[in-house]
Amino acid sequence: MPNPDATHEQSSPWEDVQPSAWKITRWLLLHGIVIGSFVAAPTFRITSLAWLSLSVFVVSCIGVSVGMHRGIIHGAFQMPAWFRACVVYICCLAGMGGPSSFIRMHRERDYHQDRATCPSIFGYRLDPFRSYVQMVFCVYTGPPVPDHHPLPKSDAWMRFLDRTYLLAPIPGWAFLSFVGGWDAVWWGGLLPWALTQNLFWASNYLVHTRGYVTYPRPGHAEQGYNQRVLGAMSFGEGFHNNHHQFPWSARMGIGQLEIDLGYATIRVLRTLGVVWNVRAADAGQGVNQAAS
Repeated sequence: MPNPDATHEQSSPWEDVQPSAWKITRWLLLHGIVIGSFVAAPTFRITSLAWLSLSVFVVSCIGVSVGMHRGIIHGAFQMPAWFRACVVYICCLAGMGGPSSFIRMHRERDYHQDRATCPSIFGYRLDPFRSYVQMVFCVYTGPPVPDHHPLPKSDAWMRFLDRTYLLAPIPGWAFLSFVGGWDAVWWGGLLPWALTQNLFWASNYLVHTRGYVTYPRPGHAEQGYNQRVLGAMSFGEGFHNNHHQFPWSARMGIGQLEIDLGYATIRVLRTLGVVWNVRAADAGQGVNQAAS
């Protein structure tokens, strides 16, 4: 259930929200291309689900959850410039916009959720259909986030991808075509391109509306909820109450039976020397621990 302690300033859930012609057009474009291409050339082989699984892991886990969310946005670990460049490119394969827009959206949402009141678009207070419409097709037009909540540093590569993110997946699709043909392109490239943003919304809606709370956060409009099954399926993102309490932590699955495949991936990357200075919340006390 939503947090009963939070109060709300909005007189209407649609206050400070307006439809975005570009977001609607982008959604129609992505889904139209994916559906149209499958109708024109349907494909399903024994390897199809393998391509889909590999792509979801690379895009959703390594790109979005581990690299962008925990690494770049929250600074849970350090990474070399080449890995950071790979992460911001992979985010373009998720179909949610350029890397800077993804970072700004997350910053704006976190800022409002950590206050005593939260706009409906960031509080997931409507039914699933209307919440989907707000998050996927609309933009927030209320007061901006204060300047003392800085964005992660941008660079030339990120700015380039911000301008070209709709075309950025093409080299990846060309590589998939070379190694696996049309089957790999559709199941490993096109389908995740349209699917990821829907999974991103669904998981965020669920972890802000139901589950269990380990760390109550009075005074915050949104405290997030933990869900063991969703947590395991979403590479740890489903342990959202833990994340709200310890946003700096690379480890989201803190308690018993909280399987965090994203953190397991980070530990592998640390062993390989790809990331270092990993910060992780302790299972018992949630203290900051550095794992170099």
